[in-house]
Amino acid sequence: HTRAHNGMVNLEVSPLVAAACGFGVGIAATSAYFLLRQPIATAPAVQRVRVSDVPVEAFVGAVVAVGTTNAAKVKAVRACLDLYPAFDGTSITAVKVDSLVGDQPKNIVQTLQGARNRARAAFEAAEGARMAIGIESGLFSPECLVSCPTVCLEHPTYDICACAVHCGDAEGEPHLGFSCAFEVPPAFVERIQAGRDLTQACNDCGLTSDPRLGEHGGMINIVTGGVFTRQQYTEQAIISAFARTLNPKLFP
Repeated sequence: HTRAHNGMVNLEVSPLVAAACGFGVGIAATSAYFLLRQPIATAPAVQRVRVSDVPVEAFVGAVVAVGTTNAAKVKAVRACLDLYPAFDGTSITAVKVDSLVGDQPKNIVQTLQGARNRARAAFEAAEGARMAIGIESGLFSPECLVSCPTVCLEHPTYDICACAVHCGDAEGEPHLGFSCAFEVPPAFVERIQAGRDLTQACNDCGLTSDPRLGEHGGMINIVTGGVFTRQQYTEQAIISAFARTLNPKLFP
């Protein structure tokens, strides 16, 4: 508000506005202080996660079977195991197994079943394995989960990664986790409906000339401008599945 007094103009600011302005200036100054204190070009340290529910010796030194020989997926498993002291000294046995759902799952049920099948098959194939991990990427259309068993052009279609962790219990269900999901362009979905997998569709539509895209950065690396990789999105699914594996008291 402004008021005239003896030819002078006084600006009156309400206490609330003044406090808000002061708070904003304080935040900006504090942020600038801490930003200036940060070392330049220093990579963040890897934070190791400690989960009290799982005995340290539970998986230490164990053989972990992985139901794929896909390089990006195997690297993702290694990176995730290295985050947890409970997995110290683990070794990975990568096993080529059949998902039994085809090369390109077209709905969330197929994707989940593929991850489960890979985990169980890898556990049986890898001698001495104490844990097995199955990873499967597939497509789904949220609006068609009930009405349509496969992808459809009438609604957006997304790619997602599912992970199943099998801990040797023949009766128990594998622990499941998911990654983020990203939308697949309609032209690519058309190619997949015609029988192509996602990597082949990316090549057919001119997005890449890499016939092994799925083992490298993946489509997600291209459509996110290099910000996100296939390995990173796979790690999300693995860590999400570990949330149950490493917290048995929460899931009796």
